Amino acid sequence: IVISGPKIIDEELRLKWNLPKTLSVGKSAELTVQDGNGKDVANAEVIWAVDGKGWIDQGGKVTASAPGPIRVKAVVRGTILE
Repeated sequence: IVISGPKIIDEELRLKWNLPKTLSVGKSAELTVQDGNGKDVANAEVIWAVDGKGWIDQGGKVTASAPGPIRVKAVVRGTILE
């Protein structure tokens, strides 16, 4: 049995940045995802990923590893946030 339907996208999710405009090499900052009511989404519901000159742990802590851009993604409830 296969059941399919349109993907429900939660447009109320948003990535909250607790970052300065720049992040010095070796420095870290915490990221969170919030729902439409401004409440933090539990990290157990978030898969974090990063491209570029940094890394991120699954708690949302992003660290700059070298000079250059960092692009962060969060997959939450089937929605990709960048």
